[in-house]
Amino acid sequence: MKPGNRNTRKGGFSMKLKTIFRLLVLSVVTNGFSAVVNESSSSQSLPMVHLKSEHEITINSELIKLSDLFVGIQPVDDRTIGNAPDPGKPLKLYTRDIRKLARQSRLMWRPILNRKPLIITRASHVFPLVDLRKVISRALQNKYINDETEIEFSNPRLKIYLPEEVEATVQVHELSYNDETRQFQAVIVTGWAKRTSKITVRGRAYPVIAMPVLKKHLGAGTIIQAKDIGWRKFRTDKSTFDTIAAIDGLIDQVSKRPLIAGRLIRASDIRPQRLVRKGDFVTVHFKNRAMSLSTRGISIEAGTRNQIIKIRNPRSKKIIEARVVGPSVAIVQAPTHLLSSN
Repeated sequence: MKPGNRNTRKGGFSMKLKTIFRLLVLSVVTNGFSAVVNESSSSQSLPMVHLKSEHEITINSELIKLSDLFVGIQPVDDRTIGNAPDPGKPLKLYTRDIRKLARQSRLMWRPILNRKPLIITRASHVFPLVDLRKVISRALQNKYINDETEIEFSNPRLKIYLPEEVEATVQVHELSYNDETRQFQAVIVTGWAKRTSKITVRGRAYPVIAMPVLKKHLGAGTIIQAKDIGWRKFRTDKSTFDTIAAIDGLIDQVSKRPLIAGRLIRASDIRPQRLVRKGDFVTVHFKNRAMSLSTRGISIEAGTRNQIIKIRNPRSKKIIEARVVGPSVAIVQAPTHLLSSN
């Protein structure tokens, strides 16, 4: 083979390689451009939406919809994306979650850098602890305790949330009680629509009893009258052996020290009222089935209500015993006992 032909063949082969390479490059560029155009046209066909500016969104229904999260959702494009969170249990959505949601829903959404998580909460209110105590107290009375009880929760910050928009129920599902320690454990079930939620609460149940208390503050040396006394319920463990438990134990008693309204009163806080002082003139009544007599005498000793004291007749100098029934008034118990004439 001649050298010239060999060079000619090499030159032709080199030209073919260059041509094939150019075609490949052109094909890649054309396909890439087509993909970009298709993607651009596809993106232009997707609805552009914006995430709501609030960092916390409150849901007033059982379901979450696209329109709850995004602005610009057309009614025909709106759809349910999940259940609303339980009351009191917020749901956090991060950027990656929202991006995935937008992609699945065929929405065009551009995330904002360094955006805080979106918090979704259920519109709710706190079930009053006063009502919760009543629910548990009734359950304890039905199963364990006969008396009315005062409930004390182990967690003072206990909160049970209920949805705003629907009527909910609160019931005791499971209950246990230790009579020695007075501790209880209850599973509280809250229900609304077709959903339920459970929470376990613990605490102690103390029997309560109504005790007489003062309606207003009284200073030292004040005579306690019936109009000053009211009733209030106390835990039985708050009462001691000297606590006054009956109204009769307070009426006409005198306060030894200032007494505060609404508090338990002890025997050491009061003293009997002296209705008769030593040396006072006392009206003495004597009554039986046949006669009724009255006279005046001089008290030999001081006396309080219902106390038996000695009284001297100033004329006859005789001494009798009589029961004090009022200020400077006493009544003789029949038969009369004459004690002395001195």
